[in-house]
Amino acid sequence: MAVNEAAVRAYQYSREEFLAMTIKDIRPAEDIPALLKSIPDSPGDLDAAGIWRHRKKDGALIDVEITSHPLKFAGRNAEIVLANDVTERRRAEVLWRQNEARLQTIVESLTEGLVVSDLHGQLLHFNPAAREMHGFTSLEECLRHLNEFANIFELAAVDGDVMTID
Repeated sequence: MAVNEAAVRAYQYSREEFLAMTIKDIRPAEDIPALLKSIPDSPGDLDAAGIWRHRKKDGALIDVEITSHPLKFAGRNAEIVLANDVTERRRAEVLWRQNEARLQTIVESLTEGLVVSDLHGQLLHFNPAAREMHGFTSLEECLRHLNEFANIFELAAVDGDVMTID
């Protein structure tokens, strides 16, 4: 039916190649059964179909977030489809989760007590060493407002300045 220039550039197929393809042609073979299962019998309104894998002309796989909407185009039933490439975002999310897990392991393994609060004085985390130092048995027991601990802790900002709690 039609394909825009952004899709031609992103997927590296010519306009003619794209127009000769079906939605199955840009999917890895192992994704096609799930694709066919996901196609509604009668298209409704806006369909946020989620994240799918697409294959570019060079064979590279990309993750795309698909949103579509049925319409009439040149007198025929059609769908306008937005395929937003989220490959880099998903890679960054995986790296973030890995780094978060690594940091969590380090914090939980410290022999020094570590207490973290936000800028509003809400306690966010006591590592096991801090809980043990102060006689707490659970993290939930610790997560209160800093005002409740002002007589226990000397609080320091990131720059080392000692803070007072009012």
